[in-house]
Amino acid sequence: MSSAPTTETVQNRMGDEGRNPMLSIIVCLYSNYGQFESTLKSLRALPKDSFEVVVSDSSSDSAPTQRLIAEINLEAQVEYLWEEPRGVYPAINAGLKKATGKWIYVLHSGDRLIEGSLSVLMSELQAAQTEIVLCKTLCMGNNKPLFKSHASKDSIFWPHQGVVVRADVHRKLGAYDERYQIVADQIFFHAIRDCYKVSFLPLAIAEYDLRGLSSRIDLRVRKEFWLVRKLYGVDPVTNFIWSYARPIIRGLIDRYLSPRLVDMYLKRKYGE
Repeated sequence: MSSAPTTETVQNRMGDEGRNPMLSIIVCLYSNYGQFESTLKSLRALPKDSFEVVVSDSSSDSAPTQRLIAEINLEAQVEYLWEEPRGVYPAINAGLKKATGKWIYVLHSGDRLIEGSLSVLMSELQAAQTEIVLCKTLCMGNNKPLFKSHASKDSIFWPHQGVVVRADVHRKLGAYDERYQIVADQIFFHAIRDCYKVSFLPLAIAEYDLRGLSSRIDLRVRKEFWLVRKLYGVDPVTNFIWSYARPIIRGLIDRYLSPRLVDMYLKRKYGE
């Protein structure tokens, strides 16, 4: 698998168009085209002068995506690019090369911005004396809100839907490591959390589908989560339980018994 673009590549590409909106929202489309429309529709109200939307399409056919952008009347707001289908992080990295904003925020197909939240986020970014802003995320199950999640600086996993990072951080450290299928953003967050200042915004700015790509019962995916927990020094037994046993059992219940049981468990365990 190819490696990530170098720091020099990101430095050369980010901000090279002579305009710097406050925020670049990179929308990655890789394998979840069915929910891509809802993601795009959540972006319709964004003012072009403050926000930049970069749609990085890594699907096998670019025509449906471009047609959908036109149908939703987003052509004037969206910078569209097509990337050869190689995975989630090559698509995001292609968007990083194109982004010109002062801050970077990444959404995947299926994630949805919450109406009205970005005006509050913009005020936070304008006043921020930090390089990372952590926000809440609204966790969804079966298209219903379950609970709001707010990562702390010490949380092992930061849901990308609640993380906004200054573009300067990517210029210095480069893009996401394309050797990983699902956790390259978490590896990146691990590298930056102790090197840069973090602030917190107690507002959910996006919806997070708990049945997205990262919830798959896939041994390669589970191994990557194992590696992230290992970075934080989680002991092998606990790591096995959280990385393999619990997700697989939960996934089997969700698939073959009742998704509602899983939703009830998640809401009870993590809900506010």
